[in-house]
Amino acid sequence: MRYSFLKSTPPRAKFYIAKSHDPAAVKELCATVELFDAVGKPLFYAIPAPAKSNIFEGTLVRVPLNNRFATGVVTEIGEPTYSGKLKSIQEVIYNLPQDLMALANWLCRYHGTSLSSTLGVIVPREMRKKRKNSHILTERITLKNHSNDNALARDLVSNMHSGKFRTFLLHEWNFYKRAEIYAAVAAAAVNSGKNVLILAPEISKVERLAKQMEHHLAINCFLWHGRLTSGDRATIWNTLIDGNGPFIAIGTPAAVFLPIAVPRLIIADNEEDTSYKREKMPRFHLRDCAVCRGWLNQGLCILGSGAPSMESIHSCRRGKFQYISSNGPTPGEMGNIHIIDTRKNDQNRFLITTSMERELKTCIQNNRQGILIFNRLGYGKYIFCHRCTLELACPKCCAPMALRRGQKQRFCPICSHVERHTIYCPNCHTPFLRARGTGIERIEEILRQIFHGFRILRCDHSTLSSPKKISALQDAMQNERIDIVIGTHAAIDLIRVPRIGLVGILDIDQELHRLDFRASERTFQTISKICHMCAAPVEKSEPIPLILQTRDPKSVILNAVISGDPTSFYEREFADRKILGYPPHRHLVQQRFFGQVDEVVQRFADEWATLLRAKMKKAKRSDESFQLNGPRKLQPHKGDECHCLWYFTENPIFLTGKLREIYEEMPQSKEVKYFWDMDAVDLL
Repeated sequence: MRYSFLKSTPPRAKFYIAKSHDPAAVKELCATVELFDAVGKPLFYAIPAPAKSNIFEGTLVRVPLNNRFATGVVTEIGEPTYSGKLKSIQEVIYNLPQDLMALANWLCRYHGTSLSSTLGVIVPREMRKKRKNSHILTERITLKNHSNDNALARDLVSNMHSGKFRTFLLHEWNFYKRAEIYAAVAAAAVNSGKNVLILAPEISKVERLAKQMEHHLAINCFLWHGRLTSGDRATIWNTLIDGNGPFIAIGTPAAVFLPIAVPRLIIADNEEDTSYKREKMPRFHLRDCAVCRGWLNQGLCILGSGAPSMESIHSCRRGKFQYISSNGPTPGEMGNIHIIDTRKNDQNRFLITTSMERELKTCIQNNRQGILIFNRLGYGKYIFCHRCTLELACPKCCAPMALRRGQKQRFCPICSHVERHTIYCPNCHTPFLRARGTGIERIEEILRQIFHGFRILRCDHSTLSSPKKISALQDAMQNERIDIVIGTHAAIDLIRVPRIGLVGILDIDQELHRLDFRASERTFQTISKICHMCAAPVEKSEPIPLILQTRDPKSVILNAVISGDPTSFYEREFADRKILGYPPHRHLVQQRFFGQVDEVVQRFADEWATLLRAKMKKAKRSDESFQLNGPRKLQPHKGDECHCLWYFTENPIFLTGKLREIYEEMPQSKEVKYFWDMDAVDLL
């Protein structure tokens, strides 16, 4: 089960060798090195005499490999099992913190990944070179006299000083109050000489947290995100390696692997965000990595959220996390939320009801700006021919193609395939191809007809594809060059612009009809986020009116958001998922198989499923503790046929062991590639 490692003692001596070796004994020892350029197995190297006192488990080294040099990490020091002559380590680069090596070993056990691929994620490619001694940051942190008058902050500080590992789930919908609590606890940690690591799901939120830290504490903290140059990243990495702290590092989820020595305080803000789940292999959940790293260092871990994930709430109910929340006013008590029943309103203009139109005109007349949220890209949901009824499908993944009318393109929302759009049907060659359904471009077109002469801007991934475009849009909003913004979820952050006078969600119900068992949870989190941002868009500002359009105004989700009591939603969601055995009651593991020939892929997936069923039956695993569904054929992915298996298990580490056994026993096919994803976010 999730966070099962919390029951045991952190493995310290198991993964690390003491720095005081007997010189006579060291002569007979060799180093086991895992190379980043995976060669299938670790290699043995002799330890040169000048480096005997500098090589430990977790040391980055440069070693000879055939006719070149490669970089790797020392994972073990012991007596050589290889009888031939060993090559010597060429160069010592630096030593990784001990807890990162222990974290790598846990990730390998939990996800079934190789140690080389795991270390490749922990140590970025540009950080595997020899360190330069020049231009190393030496600035120390300076603190304001921060008054700790928050009861929650005082409780967290006392738990941090206790020296015992604890994880707290901080449920606070107001970002500024969360940031104030973070600053109070961080100040106490730094004053006592402890290092602090703070995570946020996006670059914009990293910058906001850093700004709040500067406001409360006047600190010189390190920012870590994808927009930094390789030189800046190397400078920060080397400074943290030196360990002349205390430090406060704030970064995106990948910053959980920063080489900051013994972080006693780890904070993960917006822990429910799916950005904490890696999309590339290996697919670690970085929120779990933050909790595990806090446990390894016996520190304090804080997971902050305005709408916590089901997994975190479940961990609180099982006693693994401690739930804390403030008693401030709810978004519903602010009096700024209005619900429109679309069944009773005139909706003959593509979701722009008469009530929404009236409120938008009033907003613009008051010299304010309006934001409308509609999370569906393109002009139409699908394209079909009126003559032969052909529905266009993506040539790569067979998903329905959508239309970008302004760019005269049709695109696939699944694999992002793009091609030129014409009105001629490829089947009957008649000019009757039409787009059906409603996308954000069609909403923009209707708005321009209704609000003729007003300045309207569409905000989606195509118009916000670079930081320069985002900055230009924010400047246009602040300088009042735009009246109405129609956007997807990418436009939510614009709510903080000072001149916003109205926010509207055009169709809440469309999010609930996705083929995803997490649809209700994600819809609840999205609506909660927008409601909370409208209730407190900027610090000490007036609430922004929010209009929600729905066909079910009495839904559990809306009642939970407006009342500020999410218990009713969580209880119902827990009950529904328990019937099906979905997470968080059991872990979901997804395994996908890819190949060019569908029959070969299907046969390989069937053989894998048969072997796994036999192993689990032999282990006497009941249907409640383990369930295997599939294999099922999914939509092709990047031109390859795809089949999928789904595992529901109560013991993921045991399942990982069985998957590794099959991987080693089953003959590998060059025609089939596959991977498994522990704690998968989606079913499809």
